[in-house]
Amino acid sequence: MKLIIRGRHWLRGYVKFQSTGGSPEGFLNSCNAKQVDVWGTICKSRLLRGYISVRDYKKIRPVARENGIRLRHIEKAGLPFWTQRYRYRWGIPVGAAAFLGLLWFLSLFIWNIELSAPLPADEQLIRSSLARAGLYEGALRSGIDAQQVRLKLQMEVPEISWASVNMQGSFAGVELHQTAFPPEFVDNEEPCNLKAARDGRIVKVEATAGQIVVKPGEGVTKGDLLVSGVVENQTGTTTLVHAAGNVIAETSRQLTVEVPLQGKEKKPSGDPIVHRTLSFFELHLPLYLSNVSGEYEREWRRDYVSFLGVRLPIYVTTATFQPIREEAFSLDQQQAEEKAQKLLEEKEKSAFQNMQVKRKEIEIVRKNNKIIITGRYLCEESIALCEKIDKIS
Repeated sequence: MKLIIRGRHWLRGYVKFQSTGGSPEGFLNSCNAKQVDVWGTICKSRLLRGYISVRDYKKIRPVARENGIRLRHIEKAGLPFWTQRYRYRWGIPVGAAAFLGLLWFLSLFIWNIELSAPLPADEQLIRSSLARAGLYEGALRSGIDAQQVRLKLQMEVPEISWASVNMQGSFAGVELHQTAFPPEFVDNEEPCNLKAARDGRIVKVEATAGQIVVKPGEGVTKGDLLVSGVVENQTGTTTLVHAAGNVIAETSRQLTVEVPLQGKEKKPSGDPIVHRTLSFFELHLPLYLSNVSGEYEREWRRDYVSFLGVRLPIYVTTATFQPIREEAFSLDQQQAEEKAQKLLEEKEKSAFQNMQVKRKEIEIVRKNNKIIITGRYLCEESIALCEKIDKIS
């Protein structure tokens, strides 16, 4: 609220005044009676200081004389004084008009494109596909067909199952959803059976719909029927239902890691090389002279220029090239085993997220100048897989 009041005072223009002599109290009471706004007043030893609008400053001179006050202004500020000061400097309004015209012209183009996170595929691949569909930084907004962009993106990038393109002024937001490749989806209202997704020994069976056909302790192989969606009624007729439930089984899994005792590996070589490029829309100005050769690893980032919180279509791309070289290495058996153990632990974290490991056996062998570590696991996991019922044979 204070900011709004200050802005209003600045637009109207105001004067900082100082008065001496007479009755400061009577002067302020008279101003109040005439509805003259005086603010920021300080009175010491009959010396009064305060602020008043330009328009009201002219009105209070008779009031000051009535109260024996001698007035004088000590500061002037606000838009009216600012414009008067620069009234003969045509460069300022011309520059302002040119700036507004440039902003209007730039607003006809796409300034930047925001991709939703996490990205289902490589960012460069997605942006290249968008560019081929006509959506890129610097593209004319009126020539962009959001529907065609969406369809082309989904066709060219198989990892994207669904996309939407939202245009807001000079900004384009692209929302992406990753393609999942799950087993065939069966609608909750469609009849189906629950079958074994892998071999195992049944531990527990819970069914909320359908007829259970296996018992705890029984062994099953992949594809065996666990809970049937064909339910026999008391009248002898059958009803097809959507079998539902949870079947827990003991399963066997195996993970293997190989670590060579001798070989070659890639390592950083020397200092990284940094290349920067200044870009305005699709115009790119290299800010480097050297070239990069040989084998290297590349990382890059893009830093945009912002003005008053608005991201402009000006950015600096920083590419870092780390030269690498191949070096021969040699490990003794203990070092190789320790490395293999760490790699196996990483595999276990990824493989056993949704199951419980009941028993674990590790076998380490040396073969063909390699350390081979094999983990065999007894797990408990859900093996029920919904399969649609096409017909009753």
